[in-house]
Amino acid sequence: MKIIHFADLHIGSKFQRMPEKVKQNLNSQLRNAFLQIINFAKDNDISSIIMSGDIFDRNSVLIKDKKFFYDSIKINPDIDFYYIRGNHDCSSQCNEVLPNLHTFDGVQAYIKDDVRIIGYELSNDNSVLYKYKPFTTDKFNIMMLHGDINNARDKNFIDLKKLENKNINYFALGHFHKNKSGIIGKAWYEYPGCVVGRGFDEIGDKGFLILDTLTNKITFHKLSNTIFESFEISVTDKNEAQIKNEITSLLGEKNSNITEIKLIGKTDFEIDVADFENFFQPLRYYLVFKNETTLKLNYFLNKNENSLRNMFINKVLEDSSLDEETREKVINYGLSKLMKEEE
Repeated sequence: MKIIHFADLHIGSKFQRMPEKVKQNLNSQLRNAFLQIINFAKDNDISSIIMSGDIFDRNSVLIKDKKFFYDSIKINPDIDFYYIRGNHDCSSQCNEVLPNLHTFDGVQAYIKDDVRIIGYELSNDNSVLYKYKPFTTDKFNIMMLHGDINNARDKNFIDLKKLENKNINYFALGHFHKNKSGIIGKAWYEYPGCVVGRGFDEIGDKGFLILDTLTNKITFHKLSNTIFESFEISVTDKNEAQIKNEITSLLGEKNSNITEIKLIGKTDFEIDVADFENFFQPLRYYLVFKNETTLKLNYFLNKNENSLRNMFINKVLEDSSLDEETREKVINYGLSKLMKEEE
């Protein structure tokens, strides 16, 4: 039996600091990703979809998002949807009952063919989960959970060690936004990662997993959504033309990615971020520059000027007891004080 496993769709994300048209486009992609998953299931005769939490981004769900989610399930009665709520999901608002939508109250299990799908939504006291009796081995046992298996200080911590003796074959996890897998005891666990990247901390391919319970094989299926990408460009020992040529080569042809470029290193001219963004914006759907460069010390020094400012900078530069980083800090601090006195 083949089953689709995904998590962390986050419909209704705010996409703060993005232009309004980009926000609207990305939220459309979140909804469309759900349809793509359903269509993939229909095209490949997959009749079970596991949703391991954070389908929505916040407790207060827009009516259109809620309606879209339930309508998408309602019009696909031949597919069974299994849904546990994550820490972002709504509680009271999202409780529509549908014949093919299976939710979980406490430790609950559904059986379909040779598979037992178990789900549990984490709470302040998860002792009921850890004390639950082992499941029988006559079925392929899948347990759906939404939480962090590594950080014991996380309020959504899952202690997989305490579940080793429950005869689980596959832990269908959610919460971690990168595809991550491993083995605990005799069981395989998988985080599919988020379905669509929502920021520059969620770069790379996104999509969902396909579990084959007969072969115990898991494959990742990439969705063709806008990709967040992030690059670093060093400006050290380069002029503006050289920097722009390097960025042009890096970006290549125009595409629909959302791109962040971090400018790093030391330069002897001030970077005009707005100019860089305007120059390269046609190559990306949306592009932002981050200026993390520092000015070389000689930028502050005017050799033709006989001033207290120059005397101070030269004095610091000549001090061999200071390393370059300390020199920068001293000069920047001193110049800020001198500027205040001149005001």
